Amino acid sequence: PKGGARFIMARLAHILIAEDDHTIAHVVERVLEDTQLYRVTWVTDGDAALDAIVADRPDLVLLDLMMPKRNGFEVCRAVRERPEFHNLPICIMTALTDDRAHQTAREAGADDILMKPFRANGLRNIVRQLLPASMPEVDPAACDENPRGEPPSWVTLMGSMRRVHADLKRE
Repeated sequence: PKGGARFIMARLAHILIAEDDHTIAHVVERVLEDTQLYRVTWVTDGDAALDAIVADRPDLVLLDLMMPKRNGFEVCRAVRERPEFHNLPICIMTALTDDRAHQTAREAGADDILMKPFRANGLRNIVRQLLPASMPEVDPAACDENPRGEPPSWVTLMGSMRRVHADLKRE
């Protein structure tokens, strides 16, 4: 644009929460959506989690360990069996303090474990650690310019910072 800067709108990272406890799911959703950096969806059982992963292709999965239909171990294993999801970050959320459960989570393919109860900062830190490597590069041709020529939103700036951070980590 003549005399103005061109801004690219970055998409929000999509986080899927698979959690059957409505209170915990709402807390996680609220903590993450309050950052305005993430789009959060929520399912309440293991089968729905697998369906949502395949259909929606989230950038990160926060997976409860004890859920109806399929537990977190089973969902994690099923996801890791599919080549297209080998790099999908998965964090298992659990109240189990048993070392064996944590080892089984890692063996099933979990990238990290979040202990319940957790603090909001702990949740945000794990999400930040797991997301940069998984966020795709944004194709400027596929993005909309800011139609009003306004300064970029906080979300746009954070998306740009994530891409720069990912590029620096690769070097």
